Amino acid sequence: YDIAYDDGERELRVAKRLIRKLDGGSSDSFREGDKVEADYRGRGKFYKGKISRDRGDDTYDIAYDDGEREMRVSKRLIRKLDG
Repeated sequence: YDIAYDDGERELRVAKRLIRKLDGGSSDSFREGDKVEADYRGRGKFYKGKISRDRGDDTYDIAYDDGEREMRVSKRLIRKLDG
C-alpha cells in the first residue's frame, strides 16, 4: 500500500500488516497476544489459545492453552474471546 500522511509525507509499498485503522481496526482482525478460540485443524472443534503471530495474509499462528501450536490458521476459523 502507498500511504499519504497528514503531514504531507508519503511512503510507498507499506506491508498490510504494518497498517491499522485509526479506530484500532475492525472487529474481524486480530493482533498478536489476542485471546481467541480457534477451530483446530478445521475439524469443527474450537479450543482456547492466543494469537502468537500475524502472518499479514489473513492467517495467524495460534498458541493453544493446552500447549499445542498451529500455523497459518485462516481468520475465518478464529473467534475472539472477551477480555
